[in-house]
Amino acid sequence: YFYKMKTLFFSLCTLLLFSAKAQTPDLTVENGMLKFSTLVVYEQYADNTLDRNNITNATSSLMTLAKQSPVSPVDEGADAIEEDTLYPEFLKTILNTDKIFGIGNFFVKIDLENHRALVIAANASNAYNTLVTNNTADAGVLLFNDDEDDAIDVLDAVSKGDLTVNQFNTATEAQRLSWPWNSCSGAGRHTAKVDDYWSIVPNESCTQSGQYAYFGDDKLVYQKAVFYFSLETKAKSRKGCTLRPGIFAHSAVHYADIQIQSQVKYVKVSHCRREENYSLNNYQHHREYSWRPYEGSKALSKYEMITTFGFRHNSSTPTFWLSPQYRIASGY
Repeated sequence: YFYKMKTLFFSLCTLLLFSAKAQTPDLTVENGMLKFSTLVVYEQYADNTLDRNNITNATSSLMTLAKQSPVSPVDEGADAIEEDTLYPEFLKTILNTDKIFGIGNFFVKIDLENHRALVIAANASNAYNTLVTNNTADAGVLLFNDDEDDAIDVLDAVSKGDLTVNQFNTATEAQRLSWPWNSCSGAGRHTAKVDDYWSIVPNESCTQSGQYAYFGDDKLVYQKAVFYFSLETKAKSRKGCTLRPGIFAHSAVHYADIQIQSQVKYVKVSHCRREENYSLNNYQHHREYSWRPYEGSKALSKYEMITTFGFRHNSSTPTFWLSPQYRIASGY
């Protein structure tokens, strides 16, 4: 009897701990979407200063963009390699299939296909459907274009009563520049994307060309997604039969040692002149390797990221093949 009671007590404790982990007061799933309790809580998760496993646990039964079209870890052919990269990974984990989530007293739709975000007060009549139908004519909708640098500050001002929806939507450029959070202008988005060939060898199975290429699908990018901003440098090791440079009869993701040497400096719009510097020189044996020296809810006013990528077969000599340096920058 004592053993059975002990086992039951342990099982109940485990269930309670799991439930507490899956649902926190700051993260809930309501009306088919993930909701952050406040703007501050959202910013902390966007900045990656709170454990994002909490998001995974909270959305365990919610269909998100991340779950909508997962890439198979086994069969990663050419189509899978060219997976949708429009939405950054963090947004994919919080957006439902209508691309909506909640922050405090707002519903937010991030619609990057149409270069915009729509926001409406959660207590507005028919609020969710207004976003689903993209009803930008609704007087209660805050409409942001995807080049917006201060959306989170606008929501903060509206929630405090310092700004109305109509004032934001009808403001002139001069009026916007006078708002206190616009003391430092934001930087433009940039992307550098290249294929780095690090080994080309004969291969009889490549019937059309007889050449087998190992190469890195590399990129540097400053992502702007209205409520989320990120600097990322990423390498994906690939292999395929070449028809001509850059064109393959078939290709697949390849396990390799991938090295990233990168130097980054940036200034946030919220800090204006305070520069932050970071560097990375490391490698990882995997299909792909990425580094985000910055991510968060605040835009950058300027940045520079310089990266050299390296590759090798894990069974070969320990010398990496290193690419030329690649650079993206704005303001430097």
